[in-house]
Amino acid sequence: MLTPIDIDTIRGAQAGRPEQVTALYEHYYASIFRYLYYRVGDRQTAEDLTSEVFLRMIRNLSGYSLKDSSAPFQAWLFQIAHNLATDYFRRSSIHPQVELAEQMAGGDPPPDAGIEHRLANEHLYRRLPG
Repeated sequence: MLTPIDIDTIRGAQAGRPEQVTALYEHYYASIFRYLYYRVGDRQTAEDLTSEVFLRMIRNLSGYSLKDSSAPFQAWLFQIAHNLATDYFRRSSIHPQVELAEQMAGGDPPPDAGIEHRLANEHLYRRLPG
């Protein structure tokens, strides 16, 4: 489990210090990647989405409040990752909708065939010597 990142690191990243942004990236990259890889099942897509998480982190760092204890920094990053994964599935054709044919070939006979079959069996049963 990850240890909480130092508040000074977050403040430094918010102030635009590249070394602090790098520290955040290095600290959280692996866990964000694993989360996304588990969701999308494709390494390249997970890497792309992970990169996008950190781009959004950089763009929105000023909006992250250290005073809001209900949303730790890690949870904030995972929320970004979750939103990106959701958007990915909405945009992708991984779950295409396929129209079903009206007359699908199936293993079950039509309902009236069962009645005809039963009547034929009764007719044969009556003709058996008994």
